[in-house]
Amino acid sequence: MRKIILFAFALFVLISSPSYAQILEISEDTTEVDDVSLISDVIPSIELNTKEKKKEDKQKKINLFGSKEKGEAQRGGFGANEKKTPSNEYMGHRTSRTFIKRLSGKNFLIERFQYTNEVLPIPAYNDDVFYFNKKQRKIEKANKLDKENGALLHGYYKKTWNGEILEEGYFYLGVKHGRWEIFDKDTNLVDKFYYSKGLYEDTQITYHDKNKTKVDEVVQIHNGVREGVYKSFYPSGRLKEKGEYVDGQKVGKWYEYYDQTKFARKREVMHTNKARPFDEKFESYITKEWDEKGKLIINVVK
Repeated sequence: MRKIILFAFALFVLISSPSYAQILEISEDTTEVDDVSLISDVIPSIELNTKEKKKEDKQKKINLFGSKEKGEAQRGGFGANEKKTPSNEYMGHRTSRTFIKRLSGKNFLIERFQYTNEVLPIPAYNDDVFYFNKKQRKIEKANKLDKENGALLHGYYKKTWNGEILEEGYFYLGVKHGRWEIFDKDTNLVDKFYYSKGLYEDTQITYHDKNKTKVDEVVQIHNGVREGVYKSFYPSGRLKEKGEYVDGQKVGKWYEYYDQTKFARKREVMHTNKARPFDEKFESYITKEWDEKGKLIINVVK
């Protein structure tokens, strides 16, 4: 009995000692891996790749930079001032999509475009029209549409070389419309054009009358100078003169007409070559001329 009392007393003394209390206090798990403590005062940031997160990030980008469509519209680019329409419709006309691929060794050229099967008038003051020749599977440029085999290009157009863009823009009923960009094979931007239904956007149209019903001149302007086809008209509406400008210079053959339906041809004048618009050595000359009765009075062959 005395031994039991002594053992109980010794146990009581041991439990009451400070050293034992400290052992109990540090008995929590402080596991370390490779001597690096798992305990850290840096709170980790975890982002889940959820749809809500993507929408939030996209909205932030829109707020910072504006949406792609809005930005292009502000710069007068693709889709500017156009409402959302079905993919098979462009500016009120139904379209079809296709592509043409040509191979040259290991290289390949692809033209992707839209066209319409509707037969509609070509926009005013345009001499040439672009259309898709369905029979020959190629795009052609001519002064009139082949109604049997052709369909007017209408909508988006893109030409690529080995996957790199060479040319991009839109067509409207067979003529270029909106912004067009031209690139070289190294993807360098070569030129940029703005059209309005086939004519350069800055085209100047003057009239004979105040009510603007009788066109006098159609002068196409690009980068501040005359560029492209020029036309002038008589008050009757008949064509008076037609020719082409390159960098403000008359090039190629120009045509003049009488104000009459019969024997309208008046004169043909040859100007400098398109490739050399500033050739100072070249002197323009009349190649052919007719009188009002249609008689050929000048015929120069060089």
